[in-house]
Amino acid sequence: MTPVHQSIKHNPEAGLFGDCHRAAIATVLDLPLDAVPHFLFDGCSGEEFARREAVFLGHYGLFPALIPYSVSDGDYQVLLSTIGNLNGRDFVYLLAGTSRTGCNHTVVCRGSAIVHDPSPISTGIVGPCDDGLFWLTVFCDLRISKQSVAARYPQPNRQSA
Repeated sequence: MTPVHQSIKHNPEAGLFGDCHRAAIATVLDLPLDAVPHFLFDGCSGEEFARREAVFLGHYGLFPALIPYSVSDGDYQVLLSTIGNLNGRDFVYLLAGTSRTGCNHTVVCRGSAIVHDPSPISTGIVGPCDDGLFWLTVFCDLRISKQSVAARYPQPNRQSA
Protein backbone atom coordinates (compact mmCIF):
# COMPACT_ATOMS: atom_id res chain seq x y z
CA MET A 1 0.00 0.00 0.00
CA THR A 2 1.22 3.42 -0.95
CA PRO A 3 -0.31 6.18 1.20
CA VAL A 4 -2.36 8.68 -0.83
CA HIS A 5 -3.73 11.94 0.58
CA GLN A 6 -6.98 13.59 -0.33
CA SER A 7 -6.84 16.62 -2.59
CA ILE A 8 -10.18 18.18 -1.68
CA LYS A 9 -11.00 19.43 1.81
CA HIS A 10 -14.66 19.02 2.77
CA ASN A 11 -16.42 22.39 2.56
CA PRO A 12 -20.02 21.86 1.40
CA GLU A 13 -20.88 25.54 1.78
CA ALA A 14 -18.38 26.24 -1.01
CA GLY A 15 -19.62 23.29 -3.08
CA LEU A 16 -16.57 21.17 -2.20
CA PHE A 17 -17.03 17.64 -0.96
CA GLY A 18 -13.96 15.96 0.52
CA ASP A 19 -12.34 13.02 -1.23
CA CYS A 20 -10.84 11.14 1.73
CA HIS A 21 -12.73 7.93 0.83
CA ARG A 22 -11.33 8.11 -2.69
CA ALA A 23 -7.81 8.55 -1.29
CA ALA A 24 -8.33 5.62 1.10
CA ILE A 25 -9.36 3.36 -1.79
CA ALA A 26 -6.39 4.56 -3.85
CA THR A 27 -4.13 3.72 -0.91
CA VAL A 28 -5.49 0.19 -0.49
CA LEU A 29 -5.44 -0.57 -4.23
CA ASP A 30 -2.02 1.08 -4.65
CA LEU A 31 -3.34 3.49 -7.27
CA PRO A 32 -2.72 7.19 -7.86
CA LEU A 33 -5.52 9.43 -6.61
CA ASP A 34 -6.61 10.39 -10.13
CA ALA A 35 -7.21 6.72 -10.99
CA VAL A 36 -10.10 6.59 -8.50
CA PRO A 37 -13.24 8.65 -9.19
CA HIS A 38 -14.41 11.18 -6.64
CA PHE A 39 -17.72 9.48 -5.78
CA LEU A 40 -19.01 12.45 -3.76
CA PHE A 41 -18.05 15.20 -6.23
CA ASP A 42 -21.62 16.51 -6.34
CA GLY A 43 -22.71 15.86 -2.74
CA CYS A 44 -24.86 12.93 -3.87
CA SER A 45 -26.96 10.70 -1.62
CA GLY A 46 -25.40 7.81 0.31
CA GLU A 47 -27.13 5.36 -2.02
CA GLU A 48 -25.68 7.00 -5.13
CA PHE A 49 -22.25 7.17 -3.47
CA ALA A 50 -22.42 3.42 -2.75
CA ARG A 51 -23.52 2.69 -6.32
CA ARG A 52 -20.63 4.71 -7.78
CA GLU A 53 -18.13 3.02 -5.46
CA ALA A 54 -19.45 -0.46 -6.31
CA VAL A 55 -19.31 0.19 -10.05
CA PHE A 56 -15.73 1.41 -9.81
CA LEU A 57 -14.56 -1.46 -7.61
CA GLY A 58 -16.34 -3.92 -9.91
CA HIS A 59 -13.73 -3.08 -12.57
CA TYR A 60 -11.18 -4.59 -10.17
CA GLY A 61 -13.31 -7.65 -9.40
CA LEU A 62 -14.18 -6.24 -5.98
CA PHE A 63 -17.35 -5.35 -4.14
CA PRO A 64 -17.50 -3.05 -1.08
CA ALA A 65 -19.19 -4.78 1.84
CA LEU A 66 -20.46 -2.05 4.17
CA ILE A 67 -20.77 -2.91 7.84
CA PRO A 68 -22.37 -0.46 10.29
CA TYR A 69 -21.11 -0.58 13.87
CA SER A 70 -22.47 1.13 16.95
CA VAL A 71 -20.71 1.68 20.26
CA SER A 72 -22.50 3.24 23.20
CA ASP A 73 -19.59 5.43 24.29
CA GLY A 74 -18.22 6.25 20.82
CA ASP A 75 -14.92 4.45 21.54
CA TYR A 76 -14.04 2.55 18.38
CA GLN A 77 -10.85 0.99 19.80
CA VAL A 78 -12.83 -2.10 20.86
CA LEU A 79 -14.05 -2.41 17.27
CA LEU A 80 -10.50 -2.17 15.90
CA SER A 81 -9.23 -4.72 18.44
CA THR A 82 -12.05 -7.11 17.63
CA ILE A 83 -11.48 -6.85 13.87
CA GLY A 84 -7.74 -7.40 14.32
CA ASN A 85 -8.18 -10.33 16.70
CA LEU A 86 -10.75 -12.07 14.48
CA ASN A 87 -9.16 -11.44 11.10
CA GLY A 88 -5.45 -11.09 11.77
CA ARG A 89 -2.99 -8.25 11.77
CA ASP A 90 -2.80 -8.01 7.96
CA PHE A 91 -6.56 -7.66 7.38
CA VAL A 92 -7.12 -4.35 5.53
CA TYR A 93 -10.36 -2.35 5.66
CA LEU A 94 -11.66 1.21 5.75
CA LEU A 95 -13.20 2.87 8.79
CA ALA A 96 -15.51 5.88 8.57
CA GLY A 97 -16.37 8.10 11.48
CA THR A 98 -16.29 11.77 12.45
CA SER A 99 -12.96 13.58 12.23
CA ARG A 100 -11.57 16.24 14.54
CA THR A 101 -12.88 18.82 12.07
CA GLY A 102 -16.45 17.58 12.63
CA CYS A 103 -17.18 15.95 9.28
CA ASN A 104 -17.47 12.35 8.18
CA HIS A 105 -14.05 10.93 7.34
CA THR A 106 -12.51 7.65 6.13
CA VAL A 107 -9.18 6.13 7.23
CA VAL A 108 -7.32 2.96 6.27
CA CYS A 109 -6.95 0.22 8.89
CA ARG A 110 -4.86 -2.94 9.07
CA GLY A 111 -5.58 -5.44 11.81
CA SER A 112 -6.40 -3.46 14.95
CA ALA A 113 -4.79 -0.15 13.96
CA ILE A 114 -5.37 2.87 11.77
CA VAL A 115 -2.40 2.80 9.41
CA HIS A 116 -3.17 5.77 7.15
CA ASP A 117 -5.19 8.94 7.44
CA PRO A 118 -5.81 10.41 3.98
CA SER A 119 -6.18 13.91 5.44
CA PRO A 120 -3.04 15.98 4.86
CA ILE A 121 -3.49 17.36 8.39
CA SER A 122 -4.30 13.97 9.98
CA THR A 123 -7.77 14.80 11.25
CA GLY A 124 -8.26 11.22 12.48
CA ILE A 125 -11.44 9.64 13.77
CA VAL A 126 -12.87 10.88 17.07
CA GLY A 127 -16.38 9.42 17.02
CA PRO A 128 -19.10 7.91 14.86
CA CYS A 129 -20.39 9.39 11.58
CA ASP A 130 -23.20 11.92 11.66
CA ASP A 131 -25.71 9.02 11.56
CA GLY A 132 -24.38 7.75 14.93
CA LEU A 133 -22.56 4.76 13.41
CA PHE A 134 -19.04 3.79 12.47
CA TRP A 135 -18.88 2.27 9.00
CA LEU A 136 -16.45 -0.43 7.91
CA THR A 137 -15.79 -1.03 4.23
CA VAL A 138 -14.34 -4.43 3.39
CA PHE A 139 -13.36 -5.19 -0.18
CA CYS A 140 -14.74 -8.59 -1.18
CA ASP A 141 -14.20 -10.67 -4.29
CA LEU A 142 -17.09 -9.84 -6.60
CA ARG A 143 -17.39 -13.52 -7.57
CA ILE A 144 -18.88 -14.35 -4.17
CA SER A 145 -21.74 -11.88 -4.66
CA LYS A 146 -24.93 -13.43 -6.01
CA GLN A 147 -25.93 -10.18 -7.70
CA SER A 148 -23.93 -8.22 -10.19
CA VAL A 149 -23.10 -4.65 -9.34
CA ALA A 150 -25.49 -3.48 -12.09
CA ALA A 151 -28.36 -5.49 -10.59
CA ARG A 152 -27.63 -4.35 -7.05
CA TYR A 153 -27.17 -0.68 -7.97
CA PRO A 154 -29.22 0.06 -11.09
CA GLN A 155 -28.78 3.41 -12.78
CA PRO A 156 -31.26 5.96 -11.45
CA ASN A 157 -34.10 6.86 -13.79
CA ARG A 158 -33.33 10.09 -15.56
CA GLN A 159 -36.16 11.85 -17.29
CA SER A 160 -35.52 14.81 -19.53
CA ALA A 161 -37.58 17.95 -19.13
